[in-house]
Amino acid sequence: MKIPKFMSVSALPLPAAKVRRNSSAFLIVTLTVCAARLGFAQLPDMMPLDAAASQGPRNNRANSRPNCTGSKEAPCLGSAFAPLQVSEVSEVNSQGVRHLNAGRYAEAELLFRRAVALSQQEPGGESVELANTLINLGTTCARLGRYSDAETAHQRALSIFQRLFGADHLDTVTCLNNLGAVYLAQQQYQKAETTLLGALRTSTGPLGAGRLIQATTLSNLGSAYFGQGRKVDAEKAFHQALTLREKVLGPEHPDVAVTVSDLAVLYQSVGLPAKAEPLFERSLQISERALGDQHPRLAKVLNNLGVLYASQQQFPRAEAAFRRALSIDEKVLPPEHPDVIRTASSLAEVYLAQRHNTEGELMYEQIIPRIERTLGPESGDLVKALSSLAEAYRADGRYTQAEVLYRRELAILNKRPGLGTDAAIMAVEHYGDMLRKLKRKAEAQEVNRELNAFLRR
Repeated sequence: MKIPKFMSVSALPLPAAKVRRNSSAFLIVTLTVCAARLGFAQLPDMMPLDAAASQGPRNNRANSRPNCTGSKEAPCLGSAFAPLQVSEVSEVNSQGVRHLNAGRYAEAELLFRRAVALSQQEPGGESVELANTLINLGTTCARLGRYSDAETAHQRALSIFQRLFGADHLDTVTCLNNLGAVYLAQQQYQKAETTLLGALRTSTGPLGAGRLIQATTLSNLGSAYFGQGRKVDAEKAFHQALTLREKVLGPEHPDVAVTVSDLAVLYQSVGLPAKAEPLFERSLQISERALGDQHPRLAKVLNNLGVLYASQQQFPRAEAAFRRALSIDEKVLPPEHPDVIRTASSLAEVYLAQRHNTEGELMYEQIIPRIERTLGPESGDLVKALSSLAEAYRADGRYTQAEVLYRRELAILNKRPGLGTDAAIMAVEHYGDMLRKLKRKAEAQEVNRELNAFLRR
């Protein structure tokens, strides 16, 4: 699932002395914060990018015609338009769909880009065939973590469908849902909510848009609510989506597994692991049976299950889940993809929690530069990674290396105080402790002043 934050622990304006913990407690708190990030976008993921998953990727359809008011389950019959002939574009697009469904995103992207180029050469300008291929291209780019490219493709498809069919057509609604999913993946929750509500209003209007598209929009809307902390609204939306998907698709469909996993993340976030675990297990079993053991969707479920185990301090089980998820992600996603980076970060945390410092430190040393490049030099992910690695160095007596990371973390927190989780604050306090141990009392006092000034903001 995509991860908004499970229950990330926000920094309270407490005196530094009240935040003091030992290193073991620090690791547990860091894992809790990590849990907040791991599920949906890895919130994770509420898999917000299951944008058109309810009907699968687009293969060019003959029944997409102006003024057709039928749903995907019951398309219009007797259209006055002749069916499209199978073309080279359709063949290439079909090949791309097969790769996309199998989780082979790089191969799918190449084929969809070729199909777009071919479609643009055909007479008639911007056609339904082109728009369908753009939807597939946008979905593929989103799954590769390239959200700007995904948004561009979906916006272009939307403009084509609006021009050809109007605002109430099923394909237009699908594009709105896709755009909302892309905003959701970028944690632009309010923008996602507005877009998804527009799609939902249209899908429940006079023309309808099909129960499956409605279910997908509800699932994404639940993720948008979750990201804004509106957990009651999120639970209601997820249950509505699950009911629709189970009714139309059956209980063993992979899209059902997505919504089941979303509900599990939600229950975990409100401190109900006993309700979350059987849902994660159900989602995992459905995904394995329906998609095989190497699909990216399976990796997301494993990632969320690892978060659950880590929050219960079942570290060996968490490690196994994260290792399996990372193995899948590294095979199908580029190394700079947020899912790869965040799953590796979670695995590093679990190593450190088990006192496997060599493995944990090495993993963080490898992924911190990727975090900076992909997620930003002032991101919450970077603060967490710097805190964790600095703490590990300090515990190993590598004080010079630890100090460099502590200073970087403190510089980011001074610019972005909203990133000050309990774990981050704890790490800064430990920095002061380390300086006092090294008999650098004046510097320790300065760090304490910086920390207190930060906590007063």
